Amino acid sequence: MLDAVDAYNKKLVKKIEVKGFEVKNFRGTDKFLYLENIIISSNKPPRVKIELEIKYNKSINRETRILDVGDDLYHESKKLEQYRGISD
Repeated sequence: MLDAVDAYNKKLVKKIEVKGFEVKNFRGTDKFLYLENIIISSNKPPRVKIELEIKYNKSINRETRILDVGDDLYHESKKLEQYRGISD
């Protein structure tokens, strides 16, 4: 398999260019939920490590939480409507 660096080293391409983007003022407008890890234990039910949006007085931040079966994302997010009715 040929990746970008190999193609450059074999002189198949002249340069490699990486483009990025930044999203501003986007938090709290869409449903965001990122599953980082599933935590398995021999003596406890599975737990999840997720990143979700949390509402504060003047901002909405994305933070990581470890949640148990039955935890309410609406409660964990400090009552963001996008998580109403969603639980682990």
